[in-house]
Amino acid sequence: MKTLVLIQRQGLLHDGLIDLCKSSDNLEMVGRSTELDSLKRWLEGIPPSFIIIGSSLLGSATACRRAVALIDACKRRFTSDTVHTVILIERNDEVMLEQFHTFGFQGFVFEQATYREFEQALLALHQGAVYLPSFVAEKQSYHAGFGKFPRASLTARETQVLQRISMGETSKEISAHLGIAVSTVDVYRKRLLTKLDVHSVAELTKYALRMELTAL
Repeated sequence: MKTLVLIQRQGLLHDGLIDLCKSSDNLEMVGRSTELDSLKRWLEGIPPSFIIIGSSLLGSATACRRAVALIDACKRRFTSDTVHTVILIERNDEVMLEQFHTFGFQGFVFEQATYREFEQALLALHQGAVYLPSFVAEKQSYHAGFGKFPRASLTARETQVLQRISMGETSKEISAHLGIAVSTVDVYRKRLLTKLDVHSVAELTKYALRMELTAL
């Protein structure tokens, strides 16, 4: 029997999840919560097979890192991919989906997802795959962004700036940490975007994570 926990603001239970749990003999919803803090409690004992988290509870980089750290610690304790996480994107926002992916989340459904889409998402994650909403996955240019970046040749200073960017620091904060001018940091930002052929901070962060240039 697979188990599922829903952590979503205001405790709104999604119709698709209701239908899925009712129709499945192998899936049981064992808990619901409106607070992200409850994630630690659910992971302290035998964890659920799936955790579905509403995106509104992950509104900051700190919240994302905290959730990822708790889940990773649980996986290390059980020495397997025991827990699979689905992010319920509460607005149809592809940019938000991309940002969550940079933090290592692998499954995504939008708020209007059907029973069938939830089922497909859980199956894909159980098999070790990434799951994207169908209309996003069909966009080849977008889907390609979830592949591996080529490893670029970065200088030591470029790597330092990239690491700080991936931690969510502003140019002013990076300037203070590295002892260089804010204008110099901005030059490095532009240079990194050009060298890595990306167009946003989210993509820079994804590169840093995938190349293991930084740690959550």
